Amino acid sequence: MIKHKLPDKLSRNWPYYGLALLFIINLWLVWPGQMTPDSYTQYQEALTNTYSAAHPPLMSFVWHLCALVLTGSGLVCLLHLLLLYGACWTFMQSFKNSPLKFYYLIFPLLPAIAFYSSMIWKDVGLAFSYLAFSSGLTYFIIQEKKPSHSQYLVLILLLFYGTAVKFQAIYTAPGLILGLSFIWNNFKLNYKTWRTAIVGYLILCSSVLAVNQLLETPSANKHWWQYVKIYDLAGISIALNQPLFPDYILQAKNFDFELIKQKFNYERVDDLVFFSDSPIVSTINIIDLQNLLTHWRKAVYQHPLIYLQHRWHNWAKILFAKPLEKLDTLDFTQFKGLPWLANLNQVTSDQTNRIKISRSQKLAGCVSKVIFTVLKYFRYLLSFIFVFIFIIFSLIYGSFKLKNNYGLLLFIFSLTSLLLVLALFPFTMASALRYVYMPVCLTYAAIPIAYRAILSRM
Repeated sequence: MIKHKLPDKLSRNWPYYGLALLFIINLWLVWPGQMTPDSYTQYQEALTNTYSAAHPPLMSFVWHLCALVLTGSGLVCLLHLLLLYGACWTFMQSFKNSPLKFYYLIFPLLPAIAFYSSMIWKDVGLAFSYLAFSSGLTYFIIQEKKPSHSQYLVLILLLFYGTAVKFQAIYTAPGLILGLSFIWNNFKLNYKTWRTAIVGYLILCSSVLAVNQLLETPSANKHWWQYVKIYDLAGISIALNQPLFPDYILQAKNFDFELIKQKFNYERVDDLVFFSDSPIVSTINIIDLQNLLTHWRKAVYQHPLIYLQHRWHNWAKILFAKPLEKLDTLDFTQFKGLPWLANLNQVTSDQTNRIKISRSQKLAGCVSKVIFTVLKYFRYLLSFIFVFIFIIFSLIYGSFKLKNNYGLLLFIFSLTSLLLVLALFPFTMASALRYVYMPVCLTYAAIPIAYRAILSRM
């Protein structure tokens, strides 16, 4: 009898063991995570225990605590992957009696998820925190099971951390709060549930703002909101062919309107303000900042259509963003956890530059060309626009099936995703797929939920 217990247990739980094995392999392959210039800047804040609004102070503080145990990005990478795989495990538990659970076994391997899962970015922290929280909502709502006090605490911490690690996230939490309120009020979607959700959202917002303000180092405050206003004024000025900046910018020695026209782009604001040869200066002077805000309001009020057109151009690039957008010019040597990809890229570069190479290197070059050609064209299939279309239809469909648990979950997932996309319209000053990584993760996670919502009755 004892001999049969272990095989029976393995046969029932092998997907979970498989998920654990996949987690270990994934961590081994990408350790200690991938960092970019933004990551290194935030890491310096973590090391020095000084926090600015340039990066979410709470994430930098958590990184500081991790660095006390192990220097580098390894523990942050571990935290992110634990959130990802913990979410997959919880989703599998939600569908434990359905073949749909196998979808979440391969979820981390899906290209749209795997592309950025090893990156040390606030976008990834937000995505996986919200994914883990949403998996908890899914489990308790589908099972119609009330969480214990400790489980409530875990859910609240996940929601709080996710909302605090990306500034626009504070606008995206209402749907998730609604789901938690639905569970709290015994799975009833009534006036009390909506009222609790509103109160909970206000508490969450005030708590996140208070904690970030408490952690922020006053001397490091560079008023980062100013760059959004500068970016908008640059876009409007170029459209009108007339500089609309305040005097402290116009009178700066580096100011050059023609150079602004050359450097302005809808990919990032950095070229305009962050380098020694940038044509626009930033400031910490309160009077200058007030003048900047006054000029911005005046420009938007007098030229609303031009402002909206400028914002649309930036937002549209996000809607059609895809992974590896600069594949042809990307420096793969920065991806220390993927040396094989960097080596293949170098072989391709050597062949292109006609550097003398061996026969084996020629074979590797052929393999490299095939891989990079596949990546080049496959990435178009992962354009965010397809996810955005799914979000819109899911929100509409879910709103008609709120009385059904699967419909409610679909509504919550799509509303959370859409709110982040909409929040980027007025606030972002760059465009990249990583900005909408959270909607990508939630949308892919919602596919089995959408399937069940369609099959189920009201």
